Amino acid sequence: MSETAAATPATTDDVADAPQLRAVGVTIDCADPERIADFWQAAIGFNTRVGNGHPYITLSEAGGGRMLNHLTNPARARG
Repeated sequence: MSETAAATPATTDDVADAPQLRAVGVTIDCADPERIADFWQAAIGFNTRVGNGHPYITLSEAGGGRMLNHLTNPARARG
């Protein structure tokens, strides 16, 4: 007969030692960056806005940190 070892539950030390991943920016390819940026600015409350939609608009938290980019890619529009 073979014996199987029971799984050992993770401890807080295991989690603290695990590699950390931190997302700081997301880019959305869209046909109308201004309209999509308006939506996301209201939805997530980022209050810093840079760009005019040609070719991008960036939304970010006050003081930096996380960012959301809205980019129009004319090459994709030509299909």
